[in-house]
Amino acid sequence: MLFLYSIRQELYLRKYIEDGRLSIDNNECERCQKGFAIGRRNWLFGKSIAGANASAIIYSFTETAKMNHLKPYAYLYYVLDEMRKHQKDTEYSFIKELIPWSENVQSQCNLISSNK
Repeated sequence: MLFLYSIRQELYLRKYIEDGRLSIDNNECERCQKGFAIGRRNWLFGKSIAGANASAIIYSFTETAKMNHLKPYAYLYYVLDEMRKHQKDTEYSFIKELIPWSENVQSQCNLISSNK
């Protein structure tokens, strides 16, 4: 049975063997989802779809920040503060500077350098 599985997955196994950067499992992604899965019980009786959407957005921000080695609170604070400064703008090019891997965000919200 294992041999048959290996034959069917040969193409993917070869890619994994050839490229040392690839991870053989998805444990990192599953660890990121663990907090959300545990919290599901707490939200079972949530009152609105809008609340669920807001929760999903916050979790997305938080986990993205963690994956990019940022302090989640500092990142969310920084993004909301920058968006406040651009409230009346009709052009949204500033948003490129708010992605977690941009240099400004990394310097402002990094786990090691930020004191917020």
